[in-house]
Amino acid sequence: MKDLNLPQKELMFGHPTGLFTLFFAELWERFSYYGMRALLVFYMIKGFMTYGDGDAYTIYGAYTALVYMTPFFGGMIADRLIGARRAVILGGLFMAGGHLTMTIENKNAFFTALALLIVGNGFFKPNISTMVGSLYPQGSPKRDGGFTIFYIGINLGAAIAPLLCGYVGETFGWHKGFGLATIGMLTGLAVFIAPTIISQLLLLVSCSCATLNILELKELEAINPYLNWIVAATLVVAGILAFLSLGQREKEGDLSIGFLSNSLTQILILAGAGGIAYAMCRFHPNDLPTTIVFYGMAAILVAAAILSCMAVFKAGLPAGAGMPPSQEAVKKEWWVYGGALLAVPVFMLLVSGFEPLFGAKGGVQMIPDETIKKFEFSDSAAMQILGTVVKESSRPAGLILMVAGLVALFYLVSQMFRLGKVPRQRMYVVMILTFFSMLFWSFFEQAGSSVNNFTDRNVNRVNGSSSVVEKSNVGETVTLAISLGSEKADVKDLPKLTQQFLGFENGNPEMGQRLAKVARLVERHKIEKRKFTETYDPAVDKAKDDLIAAIWKETGHVTVADVVQALNDDGEIDPTKLPAPKPETAGNGDKKEDEKEEEPKKTPEEKMTEWNAEKVWDKYVEQKVTDAVEASSVLNPTSGSEDEIKAAKEKLVGQLVKRLGVEKTVKAMLKEKRLTMTGLTYLRDYVNTFDDEAKKQELPLEEKTLDWTYTSQNVGMTIGGGEVQASIYQAVNPIFILIFGLIFTIIWGVMASKGIEPSTPVKFALGLVQLGMGFGCFFIGATAANEIGMVSLVWLVLGYLFQTTGELCLSPVGLSMVTRLSPARLVSTVMGTWFLATAFSQFLAAIIAQFTGVTHGGGGSFIPAPAETVDVYGNVFKLIAISAIASGVFCLILSPILKRWMHEDVEGDGEEPKK
Repeated sequence: MKDLNLPQKELMFGHPTGLFTLFFAELWERFSYYGMRALLVFYMIKGFMTYGDGDAYTIYGAYTALVYMTPFFGGMIADRLIGARRAVILGGLFMAGGHLTMTIENKNAFFTALALLIVGNGFFKPNISTMVGSLYPQGSPKRDGGFTIFYIGINLGAAIAPLLCGYVGETFGWHKGFGLATIGMLTGLAVFIAPTIISQLLLLVSCSCATLNILELKELEAINPYLNWIVAATLVVAGILAFLSLGQREKEGDLSIGFLSNSLTQILILAGAGGIAYAMCRFHPNDLPTTIVFYGMAAILVAAAILSCMAVFKAGLPAGAGMPPSQEAVKKEWWVYGGALLAVPVFMLLVSGFEPLFGAKGGVQMIPDETIKKFEFSDSAAMQILGTVVKESSRPAGLILMVAGLVALFYLVSQMFRLGKVPRQRMYVVMILTFFSMLFWSFFEQAGSSVNNFTDRNVNRVNGSSSVVEKSNVGETVTLAISLGSEKADVKDLPKLTQQFLGFENGNPEMGQRLAKVARLVERHKIEKRKFTETYDPAVDKAKDDLIAAIWKETGHVTVADVVQALNDDGEIDPTKLPAPKPETAGNGDKKEDEKEEEPKKTPEEKMTEWNAEKVWDKYVEQKVTDAVEASSVLNPTSGSEDEIKAAKEKLVGQLVKRLGVEKTVKAMLKEKRLTMTGLTYLRDYVNTFDDEAKKQELPLEEKTLDWTYTSQNVGMTIGGGEVQASIYQAVNPIFILIFGLIFTIIWGVMASKGIEPSTPVKFALGLVQLGMGFGCFFIGATAANEIGMVSLVWLVLGYLFQTTGELCLSPVGLSMVTRLSPARLVSTVMGTWFLATAFSQFLAAIIAQFTGVTHGGGGSFIPAPAETVDVYGNVFKLIAISAIASGVFCLILSPILKRWMHEDVEGDGEEPKK
């Protein structure tokens, strides 16, 4: 069996040719991952999941933590059993299946998709990085440069993904954005899976079907519903054939890559890059700066594809790279594949917090809510923080992460003490810098959660303007097109309802009722999915609407304080003590924002009483719905077995309770004269869903537009210009890496030649300090926000710039450090530990993000006007900035000791392992 640690002699631009094959495979894997990540939080909050900020951050944190936890185990399995090549193929297959499943709007499918991605990443991530290190001889001075080039490939995929997947997903539909991520992963898998020609061809078919599924061509209407099944089937068959072929070739001792396979690989590289580049030139915001970025990134992608083709033509990846440690070990490979499949439902339950089993939104927690609330309702800020930490730690994913961390720590410590002095002290350095890396990423990874929402809600994302509202315009009415991506003739030339209108009043009194109607229709469609179904019954639908209206009329006006007053001694609600219903009105808040009375500060006991009252109230409303369903001859299911009837009733009650939750959002919008992100999102969802879905319905013009009447509060508001989707700005960081990555490589090289290059610990310290400066920019931007709470885009971009320079100081050298300082027999395991530490950082990131939550779930959620959210984000960003800079200073103080323990003057391990 060929050794994994096999330096490659064939070079291109001074680096092994295999680097560029791995570069392009990782590019597509990162395209798929970051394409999905750019949309994930928005999908949970704005999409059919209807989560509030807190629940969305919890699921996001559990997912990202588990994604980085599994590489520890994937690295060990590759080291001991199946080798890195098989692990990468297996991981790619699972990840492609995960992205494919994400296109299905179903809660169980959603959590299954996350589980597939978690398991797949565990096999893919550590082993492709390990294969990069294996291409270089021990002690090679070009290893750091190779990892930087590899890191550029990672970030090329990470830059393109938010641009294209983010734009398409937010503009044309979430499933289309996730579908693009599927195509990216399939392309990367097809490139890497050589030398199995049949598998490559099957993946090409799979990729073509995934593309057709996104296009939803009318000519293929008959087969469109089956395209996902074709993709899944070809994916499974391609993987099985690839593993069988590898096993056969190893037995025959022939791992060479033939001309046909090499040629097909080059075709796949060019076809994938060309297709995505064309899509980027076709689908993008219409403003000039963003268009230039899209075209520029498309050109870079094509150039990278050409370079990769050149490398494949010259030699490509060494045939023996990533092979199993022995023929005996690989006999257990099918047990590994079966075990990976069995792990999917386990991780599905973990990432969801067992929500599909118990129905608790955001998942269950091991420590009772009553205990946690005692911390959260405390007057002490430290106790409140502790409450949030305890809450997140008590969820299944948090507990599993802690157990995995203890197992990894115990294993590595036991291995460290079996090493000689030099390798042991090197492992000390790895462990300490891994800790600082964990701190770095816990702050940095706010990008996908709190910073993403900050960008969406409080950063001015509109480029350019055509006019400014003057005093003379007050009283005038303008008709605005709601959809940003529509090219239909009736709305194409109308000004767009962009983010510019957020936080401003609309003098048109009909806006509140319009938003209420739209919100109800959109959420009803998400909850019941009744539109365009053959079983649609108008009588049943009307009965549901009447029931919701009746119960809301009786309960919607009741506040938590009213419930507290109506509680009996036994903790039940006395309905006779509840206030009488009030008429529903729109925009009835007469007091100005600066005249609103502040609510008196509540004691911890009062907060606990109100929280208990809310729980009692929710049960009270659910019981009223249950009673109404039982009493209704129209809604009450009568056909089927007893169990089927019971299940149908429970499902119906759940749907109606969720629809009542939507009324809370509607109530908040009716009281608000200003346009909020919630109202804007509902308008866009309504047009995208009911105008374009399945090409079966065309809305009249008045449903696609909103009339806006200027008020005195609108004076100075700019009109026109192009809005850039918030998810697109997640591309800023990787684009900066592409710009500065090679510059940093050159700088480190020049400094090394002069003997003044900073040590790895010093680079870590510099990275943390610059990360803190980046969050400092976010904080300054929040404090400098305008009167409606909008932040200049300059502060966001400047903050990302500092974060990027910090990342370039830490992350590439971190990966290189692991492969350079770890003993050869532990390198994949230590690489997995590196990602396990990143998993802890994702867990911490989710906890930090909880303090920026501004919405509550419940069938729908209301995001306040920008002026009411900007300080929430700013205060958290300030604390992150201080913590990151302090951590960097501490790392700098430790750097002389860490540098000495690295033993850079000693080649190899220095000493043999102790027996």
